[in-house]
Amino acid sequence: MSAPPTLIDPWPPGALSEMQLTVILRRRFPDTVLWFGPYTRRWWAMLPERGQWRLVEAADPEELTGAVIRVRT
Repeated sequence: MSAPPTLIDPWPPGALSEMQLTVILRRRFPDTVLWFGPYTRRWWAMLPERGQWRLVEAADPEELTGAVIRVRT
């Protein structure tokens, strides 16, 4: 008989969830569409650039923040 499956929490105790981090990012960049891809496990942003939309991908919220700032400047 095998052991029952267990859920593994990818976040250490005290860490912010993807939802909480998304809210923080959306407050920081209110004119940018931001989300976490649960299947890709990547962070994404869609932001206006010169009359068009630009898609940005990052491994974590800090990298996404840097990418959004670079596109804006």
